[in-house]
Amino acid sequence: MNDQPTPGLTPAQIRDLMPFAVLLGIELLDAGRELVRARLHWTPEHCTTGGLMHGGAITASTRPLHAGRTLIVVETEVAREDGALAAKVAQTQAFHYPRA
Repeated sequence: MNDQPTPGLTPAQIRDLMPFAVLLGIELLDAGRELVRARLHWTPEHCTTGGLMHGGAITASTRPLHAGRTLIVVETEVAREDGALAAKVAQTQAFHYPRA
């Protein structure tokens, strides 16, 4: 079974399909059905006050905990450059299908 949601594409090619990810300079490290890992390097444009990198602008790994027809629950771990865990977040996202 192919773990990649878009067979035949590299993580860089998948990232290139997302204009916002390209604009931010996100590096997609892994892109499978069970794990997505991405990294964003420090730049002044990614910072808040005092030169601190915005919390959403560091390495993150996301795994699905539940995937239903209209809801998905994912767990995201955010790590520092040295690999130490900086945050762990669970979130629920809803899918809205077009009405027929």
